[in-house]
Amino acid sequence: MSDAVRPFRPSSSQSGPKAAASSGYNRLLVTLLCVAGLFNFTDRNLFPVLAQSIKQDLRLSDLELGLLGGPSFAFVYAFAGLPVARLADRANRVRIIAATTIIWSIFCTTCGLAQNFVQMLVARAGVGIGEAGFFPATTSLVGDQFPAERRASILSVIQLGSPASTIFCAILAATIGTMWGWRAALIAAGLPGILIGLAVWVLLKEPKRGVFDGEAAVTVALPWRAAIGQLLRQSTFLRVTTAAALVTFCVNAIAVFYVSYFVRIHGWTLAQGGYAFGIIQCIAATVGLLAGGFGADRLARRDPRWRCWLPAIGLVFATAAYVVAFQQSQALAAAGLILVGGMCLFTFYTPSIAIVQDLADPRSRATAVAIFLLAGTVLGVGFGPVAAGFASDFFAQRNFEYGSFLALCPGGKALPGASPLLFDACARASATGLTSALTISPLPLLLSSMTYVLASRTLKPNERPAG
Repeated sequence: MSDAVRPFRPSSSQSGPKAAASSGYNRLLVTLLCVAGLFNFTDRNLFPVLAQSIKQDLRLSDLELGLLGGPSFAFVYAFAGLPVARLADRANRVRIIAATTIIWSIFCTTCGLAQNFVQMLVARAGVGIGEAGFFPATTSLVGDQFPAERRASILSVIQLGSPASTIFCAILAATIGTMWGWRAALIAAGLPGILIGLAVWVLLKEPKRGVFDGEAAVTVALPWRAAIGQLLRQSTFLRVTTAAALVTFCVNAIAVFYVSYFVRIHGWTLAQGGYAFGIIQCIAATVGLLAGGFGADRLARRDPRWRCWLPAIGLVFATAAYVVAFQQSQALAAAGLILVGGMCLFTFYTPSIAIVQDLADPRSRATAVAIFLLAGTVLGVGFGPVAAGFASDFFAQRNFEYGSFLALCPGGKALPGASPLLFDACARASATGLTSALTISPLPLLLSSMTYVLASRTLKPNERPAG
């Protein structure tokens, strides 16, 4: 079986204005999915912004903070995604998007009620269950609403909900979080999603499957074993999935401790760190997603391998920018380099999703995306924050001269009544540990870049695996 990709070719009877919905409806669909995505990512992005406050209030170690930011959400999200994706390949995707939006919103508010590590762990797992079905169902729906040559571009627009959420998170953290605490901010983030879910249910409609793929309308999902086997036999799919998972590992390792870095090392307030996180992530993700989506669609007209080459180039520059950023003594210099690194890094996402969509049978697109996300979520979201948190505690201990860092510095601070020397030692060790952990966190991006190059070798024009 060949490993190359041949995009589906629409027949003349299936292309054109009659096959697609009106431009007005398409704008409504993209806008509503973008807004739903905004609240989807708000549930994830708000945690890193509030992490330092949660850490101190619940007296958590960086490892425990990494567990909350990673596995508690990621493992449930990843493995719940597969059955929900299979349902999306068989059932009404609009209803699935609406229901999952409501579910994750309810659990986000529950996070604000947690009183200890275990309760927060359970609530974060609930968020993962709700969010598991959103993106596989969304990408599958987009695959049947728009032709192949527009999918990367459309997905990049829908994904703008992610950078927009960082601004929303910054506002929540700087206003509600500062005035009423992190609990109120989490509750406020969850409630609007319930209304968005209802709007999706009422306003959107299910498109016909396979309408742009030159095939008869698909009403029956590809059998589970056949769908999985078709994907796993393709080296292009395996390489792109591996490369994207490595990127996700680095992104989440850095993101969970992003605000904490500016608070601990550069002395910023939570509000300042939150706004910095929001502005930088918003600009970086917006530029990266649009450049990756529209750039890949344009360059792929000449050679489809640009969908791999573009992320590979971007990740090399991202690695250099991040490593230098976390060695800066000036906060603004660090923020500027992090911005550059983020813009280069986010070019990977929509080209990767477009490749997965082209490789997949129209009857199993949601399943294909779920497998792609499972790898990224387990490795990236599941282990990235944990690895960074473990490394931070490890390096903090190595730079702490008074015994056990975790015992004497709960939450990264000395207990009330401790000597000024101990207060200072805890602060210095906590700052040094986090700086060291974040400096080494971007290095796997180089391995990801090489993997994208390898994937390009099996991504050939006008070919697609049979079967």
